[in-house]
Amino acid sequence: MSSRRVGTFFLATLCLLLLSQPAAAATTLQPDSILQYVPSLPGNAIVTAFYGFFSLVLFIYVFRTRSWWALCEPIGAFFSFLGYLLRIVMRSNQSSQTIYIVLYLFVVLSPACYLAFNYIIYGRLLVALTGIDRHDDSVKKSKVKSPYSPLPPRLYTAIFVISDVVTFLIQAAGGGMQTSNGPIVITGNHVFLAGVVLQMASYVFFSFLMLFAHFRLARDDPAHFSPLKATTKMRQSPGLVLLYLLYVSSIAIIVRLIYRTVEMAQGYGGQLYSNEIYTFLLDAMPLLISIGVWAAVWPGTLLERVQPTEAALRGRSGAEHNAESLTTTADAGTHEKA
Repeated sequence: MSSRRVGTFFLATLCLLLLSQPAAAATTLQPDSILQYVPSLPGNAIVTAFYGFFSLVLFIYVFRTRSWWALCEPIGAFFSFLGYLLRIVMRSNQSSQTIYIVLYLFVVLSPACYLAFNYIIYGRLLVALTGIDRHDDSVKKSKVKSPYSPLPPRLYTAIFVISDVVTFLIQAAGGGMQTSNGPIVITGNHVFLAGVVLQMASYVFFSFLMLFAHFRLARDDPAHFSPLKATTKMRQSPGLVLLYLLYVSSIAIIVRLIYRTVEMAQGYGGQLYSNEIYTFLLDAMPLLISIGVWAAVWPGTLLERVQPTEAALRGRSGAEHNAESLTTTADAGTHEKA
């Protein structure tokens, strides 16, 4: 049975199970409720089902293709699945601090995995377009430059994933303080807001680097990368397909980051935090789109078909020739002194 059929069966089964559950006794907002609303059963059931579906499909892709570098994506989707599942549980446990802490951290922190996944994909795409053997871990290879990037391709993943981890830790610290009691909650809001703003700044910068690379690719190889002049079919341009999918995923992620930034700026009494519909429309939906594109089209399959551009190969040949010339000159000078 294909991964899509398995995923569809899982999605349908989970939706039926969640929606067929009897309504919880606590269908009205309790005085001691932590949230300012009763979590919607249908809304959270649908989001939970989609996260579970995407997580399953992505795990199947990873294990079937042995793409261990991609594990962060299905893991993130799984924790989002747990977070929204706990929102359903909280309908009948509205004052439970433990459930709220766990679901809140799962929902707000798991998207860091989706950013990391996009960073890894783009880094591997640049490596493929530049013609670098990704299995070569030598120091010299990590310094090979690309005509499409101001940074060495093999450093992309390290630089941006480290940035993602740092902003994740800042948000985790802020989120932990937010779920406490007393004045520390306000400090937690500020810390979490700082983490989200830094995460958004890092991702926006990353997005500009993608656009910069696409501009140069379209200039050097318009037949395969120019949106207006491309003469080949999309299936024959895996690099262009990957860029388009990254754009869709990135726009959705940035929408969610803007939402979280405004929500934290407004505070817990704000319009965004007090109405669950915004969580569904501006948090869950964009993130489901950002990972759904990879559930529909597995990037590993496309990466295997990406070929280095002629401009990149010419640049590498010239650089290697210059390096050999410098080495020869240095050796000659050493022999003369001897």
